[in-house]
Amino acid sequence: MNDRVPPQNREAEVAVLSAFLVDPACHDDVAGIVGAEDFYFDAHQKIFAAATDLAQAGKAVDLVTVAEELRRRRQLEDVGGPVYLAEVYDVVPTAANAAHHAGIVRGAAVARRVIRLCHETLRDAHAASGPPEELLAALEANVFDLGRGLGDRGRELVDAGACIEAAKVRIDERQTDGGATLRGVPTGFDALDGFLNGLRPGSLTVVAARPSVGKTAMAAGFLLQAAFAGVSGLFVSLEMTREEVGDRFLSMLAGVDLKRIAGTDRLSRTEADKVCAVTVDGQARIWIDDRVGQTAARIASTVRRAVRRHGVGLVVVDYLTLVHPENARDRPDLQVGKIATRLKELAKSAGVPVVALAQLNRQVESRADGKPKMSDLRESGQIEQDADNVLMLHPMPAEPGGQTQDVDLLIEKNRQGPRGVVQLTYRRPFVRFEPRTVEGR
Repeated sequence: MNDRVPPQNREAEVAVLSAFLVDPACHDDVAGIVGAEDFYFDAHQKIFAAATDLAQAGKAVDLVTVAEELRRRRQLEDVGGPVYLAEVYDVVPTAANAAHHAGIVRGAAVARRVIRLCHETLRDAHAASGPPEELLAALEANVFDLGRGLGDRGRELVDAGACIEAAKVRIDERQTDGGATLRGVPTGFDALDGFLNGLRPGSLTVVAARPSVGKTAMAAGFLLQAAFAGVSGLFVSLEMTREEVGDRFLSMLAGVDLKRIAGTDRLSRTEADKVCAVTVDGQARIWIDDRVGQTAARIASTVRRAVRRHGVGLVVVDYLTLVHPENARDRPDLQVGKIATRLKELAKSAGVPVVALAQLNRQVESRADGKPKMSDLRESGQIEQDADNVLMLHPMPAEPGGQTQDVDLLIEKNRQGPRGVVQLTYRRPFVRFEPRTVEGR
């Protein structure tokens, strides 16, 4: 039996509460470091919660008002009554060290959460109720969330002047190098990069289209161009196997019909020579994850490991509605919305651009021009809200069975610049896009 007392510091907790009562102006500084849940002792949690609610309501915070609020909540006797409140009040003369004491309280709270997380992980491991990969993904996600919360709590504000100066430095660098350097990962299309300035770290880009229009080909092209530029990528393929993805990459690079590469017939001498000429030596790598049934948390776990171990700088998720929801009971639109939010959070926390593919609903096919709109995003408007960029593929009329098709890439949302149209040609046998011209709007 373990009788060890969890990490806590009564003196620091009392000092924080005392400072709050002596000088309510310290509330904002303290609240940026700790919350009521960070206090170990139940009485201290209730006192801090009552004082915080009063402060946030714009009411006076002192010994009398806090006691009255606790009495209204029927918690005054739980915390030791007016006598204990008076004892707390007399502990510190000023709030000069309130932030320091709050940091001690916060540190003990984090240590307790780590201990609890370890116990829960041991329990889940002994129960062995699911695949070990899910256990590891859940553990890593929980540790990441704990660390993110620790980093966000008490994070200092940034002076806008400092951000402006940083922007001026970047502009000065552009002036020096001729302005050719992109802020993000190149897409391989100069016109698209002109609109987006590359796929920026921390951004979520959604590529949407109806089935068989070229969403995967577009995203695979992004990964290949990133690799040519020295940026490693991760392809999370929820629809195709690694073999199918490999066939696509080889077709794109060799210029050999995908049906020939994926088929069973012998290749011609010319085709075989083209395939043999393909090499990936010296290029950044593209990693493929084709595991099925993945949740956003599991994908996030994989991405963080890939960034840490392999230096991945671009992530593609194919495709969004195949990611398993956190709560299967939620409405489909809520499920997709939560997944989109998680991917945006992942992009920002991991510091890499994430490209997510999405389906458009059937309404687009009922229009005379077949031109998609933002409202055509299947299941959720939350996708539109969370995405930094929304790109939609609009195929032009073409002969049935044709080898090429003109496709307009509609930039329907661009958080950092204008909307526009990038005119492309889709070479279907080689599952790759090539540029035509650009038209702004």
